[in-house]
Amino acid sequence: MRGREDAIVDRMRVRRRIKKMLLRQGIRRPEGMRAWSKRWRAWLGSIELAYSSQQVVWREYLGTLDELHPRIDRYNEALHEQAQTSSKAYLIAALQILKEIAKVNAVTLVAELGDLMRFARPARLISRSGMVPAEYSSGGERYQGHITKTGNRHVRRALTEAAWAYRYPPSFKVAWHCNDRPHHIGWSTSPGEPRSGCTAVTGPSSRSTGRLRSACSNPDASDGGGKAKSKSRPCRAGICRSRTAP
Repeated sequence: MRGREDAIVDRMRVRRRIKKMLLRQGIRRPEGMRAWSKRWRAWLGSIELAYSSQQVVWREYLGTLDELHPRIDRYNEALHEQAQTSSKAYLIAALQILKEIAKVNAVTLVAELGDLMRFARPARLISRSGMVPAEYSSGGERYQGHITKTGNRHVRRALTEAAWAYRYPPSFKVAWHCNDRPHHIGWSTSPGEPRSGCTAVTGPSSRSTGRLRSACSNPDASDGGGKAKSKSRPCRAGICRSRTAP
């Protein structure tokens, strides 16, 4: 998982270098052409710069970008295989019952955290991710600041992505009982109480962390072999098919 994340970060950096080089040369992409599409890549390959030294650097940037795409695809194939054959395959499938967690984030959480039942309370799991607020107390005064970010940054990133996905309503008419809860909680802003983007994301992320352990401790989520029991409800992971929408 960390190798895949490194490859994605490398691709993002190369894309930024390419866009900055275009900006320095005063080259703008044609109207109606979507960035990083196949048409745009073909247009990038047709660009000829004024100096040969610049052209060498430009070709190297494009070559690095082309090499990263198949590398990420190989990582994705290996991730899919490991998710099916791993000893924690049942846990990976159980985590995908939650609406905001897909396969990549599920594998990330399992690889970084291991057995979630080793945390006695959800609060300890949240503390492990570094998503608890910093506190400065003196006498009768108490001040809570930004999150500490002292935990596992890979877990924190996965939970933040899950929080962004949690904004959207469930796609099933009949969803799991955790998904039926109001998805807008933590995103709405009360009158006179402006909230920053970081605050709005941290709240749903913390609630997602608590639901992770609850999903793993639910005996109806899985029978231990990767298949859901008969009492399980429909889930986005596709492992629960005992009930269907009307």
